[in-house]
Amino acid sequence: MTVAATPAPFDPVENFEDFFRFYQDEPNKFKYREKIHELYADSGNTLLFIYDDLVDYDPKLAHELYDNPEKLLDDAVEAFKNLLRIESGGVIDETIEYFIRIDTGKDQLAVSLRGLRAEHIDKMVCVHGILVRTTPVKPQIITATFECQDCGHQFEVEQFDTILIKPAKCMNPGCKNKAKFILVSRDSKFIDWQSVHIQESPEELPAGRIPRAVQAILTHTLVERARPGDRVKIIGVYRSVPQENARGNKSTIFKTFLQVNNIASKEDETDSLHTTDEELEEILRLAKEPMIQKKIGRSVAPSIMGMDQIKMATALLLFGGVAKVKPDGGHIRGDIHMLTVGDPGTGKSQILHSAYRLSPRGVFTSGKGSSAAGLTAAVMKDADTGGMSLEAGAIVLADGGIACIDEFDKMRNEDRVAIHERMEQQSYHYDTEILSTDGNRIHIGSFVDNLMENYKEEIIQGLNCEILPYNQVSVFSTDFQKIFKTPINRISRHKAPDHFYRFTFTNGRKITVTPEHPLFIFRSTKLDPIAARDCVIGDFIPIPSYLPNSSKPICLELSDTIPDPRAKVVNFPSTLSRQLTRILGYFITEGHSSKGSTVELGFTNTDPAILDDFKSLMMDIFGISPSINKKSDNSVTLRFLSTELYKWMGKNFPEVMTTARYKRVPAKLLGTNVDLIREFLRSAFKGDGSLESTSVCYRTSSKGLSEDYQDLLLKLGIQSRIVFDVHNESYKVYIRGQSLIQFFYEIIEETDPRYEKFQELIQPDNEKTHHYDVFPMDIAKKLIRLKKHLAIPYKDYFNRHLAKNYGVTRNIVEKEIMEIKGKLSAIEHHIEFNSDITQLRDEMGYSREALAKISGLSRRNLDYYENWGYSKEKRNEIRYKVVNSLKEQLMDVKIELKSIEMLMNSDILWDRITDIEIINNEGENYTPWVYDLTVEPSHTFIGKGVVLHNTISIAKAGIVATLNSRTSILAAANPHLGRYNPWKTATDNIRLSPPLLSRFDLIFVVIDKPDANTDRDIANFILDLHMQAETPKTCESEEGTDESTIPTPQNTIQGNLLKKYIHYAKKTCKPRLTPTASKKISEFYLKMRAQGGEDNAAIAMVARNLEGIIRLSEAHAKMALKTSVDEEDVEAILELVTRSLQDIGFDKETGTFDIDRLMTGHSRSQVSKIGKILEILRDMEEENGNKPVELDALKERVALEGEMKDEDIEEALKTLKREGDIIYPKNGLVKSVKH
Repeated sequence: MTVAATPAPFDPVENFEDFFRFYQDEPNKFKYREKIHELYADSGNTLLFIYDDLVDYDPKLAHELYDNPEKLLDDAVEAFKNLLRIESGGVIDETIEYFIRIDTGKDQLAVSLRGLRAEHIDKMVCVHGILVRTTPVKPQIITATFECQDCGHQFEVEQFDTILIKPAKCMNPGCKNKAKFILVSRDSKFIDWQSVHIQESPEELPAGRIPRAVQAILTHTLVERARPGDRVKIIGVYRSVPQENARGNKSTIFKTFLQVNNIASKEDETDSLHTTDEELEEILRLAKEPMIQKKIGRSVAPSIMGMDQIKMATALLLFGGVAKVKPDGGHIRGDIHMLTVGDPGTGKSQILHSAYRLSPRGVFTSGKGSSAAGLTAAVMKDADTGGMSLEAGAIVLADGGIACIDEFDKMRNEDRVAIHERMEQQSYHYDTEILSTDGNRIHIGSFVDNLMENYKEEIIQGLNCEILPYNQVSVFSTDFQKIFKTPINRISRHKAPDHFYRFTFTNGRKITVTPEHPLFIFRSTKLDPIAARDCVIGDFIPIPSYLPNSSKPICLELSDTIPDPRAKVVNFPSTLSRQLTRILGYFITEGHSSKGSTVELGFTNTDPAILDDFKSLMMDIFGISPSINKKSDNSVTLRFLSTELYKWMGKNFPEVMTTARYKRVPAKLLGTNVDLIREFLRSAFKGDGSLESTSVCYRTSSKGLSEDYQDLLLKLGIQSRIVFDVHNESYKVYIRGQSLIQFFYEIIEETDPRYEKFQELIQPDNEKTHHYDVFPMDIAKKLIRLKKHLAIPYKDYFNRHLAKNYGVTRNIVEKEIMEIKGKLSAIEHHIEFNSDITQLRDEMGYSREALAKISGLSRRNLDYYENWGYSKEKRNEIRYKVVNSLKEQLMDVKIELKSIEMLMNSDILWDRITDIEIINNEGENYTPWVYDLTVEPSHTFIGKGVVLHNTISIAKAGIVATLNSRTSILAAANPHLGRYNPWKTATDNIRLSPPLLSRFDLIFVVIDKPDANTDRDIANFILDLHMQAETPKTCESEEGTDESTIPTPQNTIQGNLLKKYIHYAKKTCKPRLTPTASKKISEFYLKMRAQGGEDNAAIAMVARNLEGIIRLSEAHAKMALKTSVDEEDVEAILELVTRSLQDIGFDKETGTFDIDRLMTGHSRSQVSKIGKILEILRDMEEENGNKPVELDALKERVALEGEMKDEDIEEALKTLKREGDIIYPKNGLVKSVKH
C-alpha cells in the first residue's frame, strides 16, 4: 500500500525568504539578495521587488499576495527583516519601520480606473492615470496613548482606521473609569498621511465619456512623491469603508479608495503609443518626401477646405520647437502657442478638434474650463479632511502635449491671469483694518505677515504670491440678504503694484486697494464687482444695516503680579458688566492715566451729576474712592490712586490707557452684547456727545475711536458718518436721518440736560431728520419701467434725481411699490372676471399701442377688433393672445417687484463713493506686499463699515509655476461683437489683455467674406465629402462614428499614423539652427525693425518674436525628421509670420507693421494721440492753477490743437482713465494723475 506524501505547509514568510535569497534574473545573479546586502550597508529600510519576478519564481505566493495583500505584505516585511538579521549577525534596529514596495514590469495586476469593481475590493491592483488633486501632508495617529483622568494611568490603543478608537475602559485593574480619558499626543505614534486623486489620462479617455477618478492614500515615505499633473502608476490595495450620513447612520453603499503600496511618476506616458516595425518604416519613408511638411499640414482637419496657412501653423505647434537651458539656469520654451480669431462658422473649432486627436498627449476644453480647477489650477476644500487640496487644471493635465482651448475669449479672469504667468494683485493695502467678530481689530498686513512667519511649512508658494489656509478668525459677512458671522478660509499676500486707489465713502471711512481689486457697485439695476480703476465718484456701494452681536459673557483677567500687602484693597470683577462698561464710556472721553511718582486713574468733568455717577460706579465695582481736585475753571478731577487698578486696567482695557489722540474702544467691548454696548455709548455721549441744529455727534481727537464709535453704533443698527473738523482737528461721528430717532430712544437718558432739545429735533414735522436711507437711482429706473408696463402714468418725479444721480429714499420706494401692487391686483382681477379688450383699456389705462406692443399684434389689428371686425373665432384668438401676453408681462412685473422687495427687506443699505485718489506705492504709503483674506462661499466681509469683496481665486498663476505645465496652447476665440472689425486691434476685437496676447507665437484672423467663387468651391467640397462618406458604424458601437467613416483625402496622411509620426519626431528629433538659417532670420528681423526709420516710428517686431521664429523653424525641420534647420525651413516660417503680422500688427492708418497694436493694445499713432491729450490737459491745469479742468473745454481744445476726431478723443480718454493717468473728481471735471 502506497501512502501519499503530506504536502509541506504553506509558510508565506519562509517562501518570501526563499524568493529574496534565491531568485536569479540572470544565471548566478541573485537580484534581491544583493539588494538586501546593499540596504544593510546603507542602513536602508525599504525593499522594492518586481511582482513579475514573484510570478515567475512562485506563482502560488504571487496569487496569495494578490488575493490577500494586507497579510502577505506583513509576511514579506518579516521575511525582509529576517534576512537583514542574517546580514547583521542577528540584530537590527527595531525602532524603525521596514517596508516592502512592489512594482510591475508588464501588465500584471493592471486594472483600468474605469474597470475597478467590487471583485477587486481588498485585492492588490495596479492602476495608471494622472494625478489631479493632492492635499497637504498631515499626521495620522496609529498608536494613541490615553491618560485616565481618574487614576492617571497611561496606556496605548492601536488605531486601524481613519476614525479615532477611544478606550472602552481604563486598563488599570483597580480603576473603574469608562469615559474620562485624555489623548496624550506627545507619547502617541504618528505617521505622515496624504490624500490624492488619480484620474484617467485625457488621451486614454473613451470618446464622449467623463473621466473616472479614485482617491488614493499615501503614507510614510510615499507622501509628496508626485504633483498634480504627473502621470503616475499606483500599486496598492483597493479598499472600501462604509459611508455615514449626517446622523451617523451607516449606508449599505461603501466608499472606495486605494491604500497605496507604491507610486511611480511616469515622465513619458506616451511610450504606450506603440509603433510597429512597418509603421516605423513608413514614417521614415514619409520623412524623405520633398514636400512632407505641406502634406502634414493638409492632414490637419482634412475635412475643411483651404485655410492652408492656419493648418500648417497647427501642424508646427503639434511638433514643437526645441527647449533649451540658458547659462544662468533659465529656460527657453520649445512649446509653440497659437491663437485663431475669427468670425463664427469659419472652422476654428474643427481645427482644434483635429489637433487634439492628432496630439500624442492633449486636452480639449473651453475657455470656461472643464473642471472646478479651470484651465490652470485651484486650491479647493477637501471633502474628507476639511482642509485644502491642490487640483490641476487643463493646461497642467496636458503637460508635455497641447491644450486646445475653444472660446478662449470667454476665459475666466483668474485663468487669464495665470495662463500668461502674471498674477493680478486683487488685494488690500498693508494698513487696512478689519473688525473680527470677537472685537479684535485685524491690521491685515501685520496679521498676515505674522501668520506666514509662524506657519512657514503650510504656505502654498506661488508666482509673486503666498497663500496660507487659515480658519481661526471669524469676520462679519453677507450674502446680500442677511449679515452673519463666519470664519475666514485662507489668507494671502501678493507682490504690491506701483500705485493704489484710495476710496472715501459717504460714511467717512477710507479703503486703499490695488487697481484690479473689485468693489461691489450697483449699476444697471444689479450689483456687480467692478475693478477699482473702473469705479467712479457717485457709485453706490452696499453697507450693512447692523452688525450681529455676541451673547457670550466677556471674562476679565486678573493681574499677573502679587499685590503689595500695603496696597489699597481693590475688588476686581470677573466679567464685563453694565456698570463697568458705563465706567469705560466715561473714562474714554474724560479719563486719563499716569504712572510716575504716583500711579493713578483720573476723571475730569464740570457736571456734578456726571462726577457723582462716576464716583458711585467706581465704588460699586472696585470698592475704591477718589481724592478730589477742584480747579479754577470749575472742573473737578477725581483721582483714583491704585497701582493694582492701573495694572488691571492695562491688562484688560489697554486701549483706553493712553493719550486722547490714540484711544480706542476696548476689543472686549467691541465683541460684547448690545446691552453693554448701549450702556457704554450712553456714558460716552455724556462726555464726547454734542447736539447740533440737525444732528447729534460724538466728537474725539482720535481717528480710531471715531471709527470704533461707528462700529458700535452699527451693533445697534444706527447709521453714522465721520467728518473731520479741520478747525478743531477732531473727528465728529454724526447721527442723522432716521437713525437720529433710534439714537434718541436707545442712547439719550432723561437725566441728560439736553433731553428736551433732542425731543424737538426728532419731531415728525422736522424734515431734516428724514431722507437718509436711500437706494441706488437704478431702483427708480426699475420702478419707472414697471409703472410703464402697468400703464401707470409717470409724472416725471424722478427726473431731477436721474439727472443728478440722487438716491431714492425708502419711503418713496415703499409708496411706489404700494401703487404698483395696487394696479397689479386690479389688472389681475379684471382679467379674471372680464377679458374684454376695450373695457380693459378703458378701466386699466392701456393704450392700443401699449397692448399691441405687449401682445405682438399690430395697432391695426386692435383697431379693427374694437370696431367689431373679424369673425368670432378670430376675435377670440386676438383676445386670447392679448390676455395671455398681458399675464406673462404681469408675471415679469411680479418677479422684478420681488427683487426690489428683497433688496428693501435685506440687511443691506447703500452708501456712495465720495472721493477717489490714486496714490503711489512710495514714502509713507510704501509696502512690498498687498494682502487679502478669503471667505467661502460668500466672498464678502465687512470692514470700514462697508461690504468688501475678497479674492475668489487663490494664486492660480503661482500654483501653475510650481507644477509641470510644459504645454503648447492652441486657442480659438470669437470677436467681442460677433464679427471681426479689421479697423480695430486684436485687443479691442476679443477683449483680452495685451500681455496675454503677446504670449502667442502666431495669431491669425479669419474673416468670413462673401465671394461667389470661394463660396461655390466650399459648397462643392462639403457636398462631395458627405457623398463619399461610408456607411457609419452601428449606434451600439463603443466608438460610434468618427472620421474613419469618411475616406482619408488624397495626398494626406491617415490620422493614427500621423499621430505616431508626431510622437516619434518629438521623441527623437532635436534639430539645431545652422549659420545660414540664423543669418536668414537675422536679416528678416533687422529689416522689419528698420522699416520706420524714425525715433518715434512704429516697431514691427520685438525680441520675443525672434524667439518665436526660431521655435517655428525648428518645428518645420522636425516635420521632416531633420537634424538641422536650413534656409528652406526659415523661408516657410517667415511666410507664416508675415501673414500673422499682417493680420494683427498692420496699422491701416499709417500703412506700416506696428507690433504695439498687439503688445500694448494701441498702435503707435494711437499712443501719440493719447500722449497729446495728456499734454494738453496738463497745460490747461497749469493755466488753471493746477485745479481740475472742465471736460468739455478739454475736448474742444484737443479738437483744435490735436486735429483729432470726436471718437478718437473719447477712446483716448477711456484709455487714460483705465490706465490711471486721469480721474474724474466730479461730474464734468477731469484731472491728470502724476505718477
